[in-house]
Amino acid sequence: QRGAEAMFPLDSTWNISFAGCGFLGVYHVGVASCLQEHAPFLVANAKKVYGASAGALTATALVSGACLGEAGASIIRVSKEARKRFLGPLHPSFNLVKTIRMSLSKVVPENGHEV
Repeated sequence: QRGAEAMFPLDSTWNISFAGCGFLGVYHVGVASCLQEHAPFLVANAKKVYGASAGALTATALVSGACLGEAGASIIRVSKEARKRFLGPLHPSFNLVKTIRMSLSKVVPENGHEV
């Protein structure tokens, strides 16, 4: 065994969890990308992958095979759009749910909820 596989007890079960963090979710996407690239066995063998709020979006992107680069770029685009307004995402003219739904439809496969 080499690398991360040698440091991780593969004979036990584990889960992956991403916390809620709003627009800082781009950091979760970076972590997910790193896991996918450098330790794919951690994701493939995880019993469950969880998340709350922005973390749930990252977990969905990770397990559905979505392009994590595009997911990160999408978060940055939504954040920039929100910051154009006074009060940011709390401004009455900014519909965060609609914006995220549109972004997800471009990144996550249509059957992403079944994975």
